[in-house]
Amino acid sequence: DVEIKAFAIMGGIDIIVPNDAEVEVTGIGIMGGFEQGATGTGTAGAPRVTVSGLALWGGVDVRRKKPRKGERGEDRELSDGS
Repeated sequence: DVEIKAFAIMGGIDIIVPNDAEVEVTGIGIMGGFEQGATGTGTAGAPRVTVSGLALWGGVDVRRKKPRKGERGEDRELSDGS
């Protein structure tokens, strides 16, 4: 398990997690954003990533890493739609 606490004040943080990880995003955005599009289950045995924190006049973007050609999960839909 990996726990990330992200605090963005008048700025931004980009967090990229493995494509096959189980992801839970519980942060709060106040006059900013805490993107939760990467939230979801992963494959068996994959790491579990929990992202929490606060975005104040800023943003925290959590997204999944695009798999390389031939890697597991290549056909899985990514949070950014690509």
